Amino acid sequence: MNELNEVIILLEKWKAFKEQGGKGLNGFGNWLTKDEPQEQTVPATPPIDSNLLNIRLSILFIYLERYKNTLMKKVLDHLPLRTVEEFLLLSFVEREGNPIKSDFLKSDFMRAAMIEKTTIFEMIKRLQKDGLLLETADTKDKRSKRLSLTEQGKVVMRDSRIAFSPVNTLLYANLTTQDKLFLMKKFQYLCDFHEHLHRQEQLDDLAAVVEKYIELET
Repeated sequence: MNELNEVIILLEKWKAFKEQGGKGLNGFGNWLTKDEPQEQTVPATPPIDSNLLNIRLSILFIYLERYKNTLMKKVLDHLPLRTVEEFLLLSFVEREGNPIKSDFLKSDFMRAAMIEKTTIFEMIKRLQKDGLLLETADTKDKRSKRLSLTEQGKVVMRDSRIAFSPVNTLLYANLTTQDKLFLMKKFQYLCDFHEHLHRQEQLDDLAAVVEKYIELET
């Protein structure tokens, strides 16, 4: 019965071949070969060079940083702030309420900004001169100074957040919430890793640091 079915199928294919203008048995054989679905072959994945991959990722980070800085500059051109660091400094003071100036130098802002102490003091002086930041004596210890935002500083912070909102939206384009959560997890890992390095290592011999911390894939 199976053989009869195969003959019937073959005759139907011969009929289709003739209707398409096919001639001869050799032509029929070639036509059958083309008519059969070809088995799809999956190309082998080429080996990935880890060093080249690291370079490519670094280049992408540089590109994103440049795009971000371009967007930030367009916002800063319309604000009484010179740099993003000034915005971050005011944000920290606002978040902490009324921080002691000396404690500020040991804050997470200082660790994140990676700015020299003298630069921070110059920034504070500029913001005070611009009427955005106020320095007053601590009520319990007159030798200590506290930082706080002026009324003008509070207005600038409100306007800055509104102005920077489109930047944050554009920077991550149409990534989904899941995409952003995934990136946040990976970025947090990298930030924690590098914060540990800057706290614990001298970073004079980078090759030795790589050997100590990086597990090379085999």
